[in-house]
Amino acid sequence: MKRALCATTAILFIFIGLGCGGGETEEVVPTSPRSVIPTVAAVTSEANSTVPSTTLTAIVTPTKLPPLSGSGGGVIAFFSDRDGNDEIYVMNADGSDQRNLTHHPASDTDPAWSPDGSQLAFSSDRDGDLEIYIMDADGTNLRQLTSNPAIEADPIWSPDGNQIAFLSLRDGNVEIYVINADGSDLRRLTHNDYNDFEIDWSPDGAFIAVSSQTGQYGDIYTIHVASAFEGVVERQQLTKTNAHDAFPRWSPDGSQIAFISDRAGGDNWDVYIMDADGSNQIRLTFSESVDGIPSWSPDGTRIAFESNRDGDHEIYILELDDAIQNPGNASLLRLTDNDAGDQQPVWRPGEEIVDRALSLEVPQGPIPAIDGNFSEGEWDSALRTELTNGGEMMLMHNEGYLYLGILSRDMGFGSICTVEGDQVSVLHSSAGLGTAIFERDGDDWLRVQQFDYCCWGATESMLDGILRRDGWIASVGTRGNPQEMEYKIALIDGSLTLAVVYIDDFSFEEALYWPAHLDDDCLGLALIPEDPPERLLFSPETWVTVFATEE
Repeated sequence: MKRALCATTAILFIFIGLGCGGGETEEVVPTSPRSVIPTVAAVTSEANSTVPSTTLTAIVTPTKLPPLSGSGGGVIAFFSDRDGNDEIYVMNADGSDQRNLTHHPASDTDPAWSPDGSQLAFSSDRDGDLEIYIMDADGTNLRQLTSNPAIEADPIWSPDGNQIAFLSLRDGNVEIYVINADGSDLRRLTHNDYNDFEIDWSPDGAFIAVSSQTGQYGDIYTIHVASAFEGVVERQQLTKTNAHDAFPRWSPDGSQIAFISDRAGGDNWDVYIMDADGSNQIRLTFSESVDGIPSWSPDGTRIAFESNRDGDHEIYILELDDAIQNPGNASLLRLTDNDAGDQQPVWRPGEEIVDRALSLEVPQGPIPAIDGNFSEGEWDSALRTELTNGGEMMLMHNEGYLYLGILSRDMGFGSICTVEGDQVSVLHSSAGLGTAIFERDGDDWLRVQQFDYCCWGATESMLDGILRRDGWIASVGTRGNPQEMEYKIALIDGSLTLAVVYIDDFSFEEALYWPAHLDDDCLGLALIPEDPPERLLFSPETWVTVFATEE
């Protein structure tokens, strides 16, 4: 693909025989990142430990883009040199209303939407070398995020919109770095003697998919983000062929990854998909050309990609079911048609909101003692995921109950919000346990039961009684390790829809929470005090539904 990095003699791209100027193809070496994030497949560490797989479906509430004529299919950003240099453009997903957002003589490439669709990060050499910039969705409010003499390119957003990962040559080879969206707290994620290229952040925030060239060929891996920051290598290889596999992109629900490969031979590259654990690899495009850089539609039914099949680089869309059922004969919608290069399409998140909660399968595990101590082996079978702002959560089930463990940075307390029909229960744990109940009342939720605290210094018989009455229990802060909290919650027909908020900072300035996109009153600190407000706004359709896997 024709990239700004080519124009600036950057070597951030491992493959794409698209060359740096015309349509001539050449095989290359280093690569660049880009992103969409997946389901959590088993992740193998150096110690060969595994983490059970999970599937999340990202749901975002979009910020309205400045008026584009309605296409019914969302908005796509891309870059094009149609005005004499690379600029960032947007268009409707039917190809209409194409507009230039950047209007700058420099090279602007690598557009990446923020999760709420209100901003675009991109790469630009407007200060003399490639750096990362952010602008609002209409091209205004430009901010420079990085400033370093080395090449910085290919930004991707974390699912919560708080961080941006990118590729940099600042330490000699291509590595992944992460920085807050306000430009603070720059951290290096990878420390390798090989190059990491083309990155994408999984929808649940736990993993980054990457194309790494550890030998002659580039293959696709997933990296466990929290472990990498702690210096522990947890990297799972998803592809292994005698070819280059590049540009991994997570599906919106995290269950699949799209990518491109030259495994078919010759100079052509094609678009493929696979399950998030690397299985079930399917070829979607069949052209003796370069088909590259896929991007999923928000509803996961279509994939946009760039291709030079008609002589220069244009942007196309395929229907996923059609491409799978009619290999080599699927219909394509061509969105751009000019003599310039139109490349790197990126579908704006949330234009078509998935009308269901996130879903997650949790494994069966042993029954832990609810005593506030993670005893050896108790939680080894659990699915593990990160809480936003720190901490780790573990999930497993047994005999009709969900077991949930929270490992926090310090002694903590918090609430788990669950929903059944038109009733939300808030399960609070601290020095005691309490359940508050809210019922739907119009657009908000009315409190019908105040927290009924109990269980200070709880005995086993007392907890058994509470479990029978309320359907849940937890370890209290006065028992066990104050950093380790354990919950036992009754499943409803094998599933439960929930969200989690936890406080381990008694300044009350920052909550740990899950899922990463949580943005209703379950996250509000109003649920932590003894007397929550009479009315709150909950959005349980955006919480996570956990399902007990078959035994």
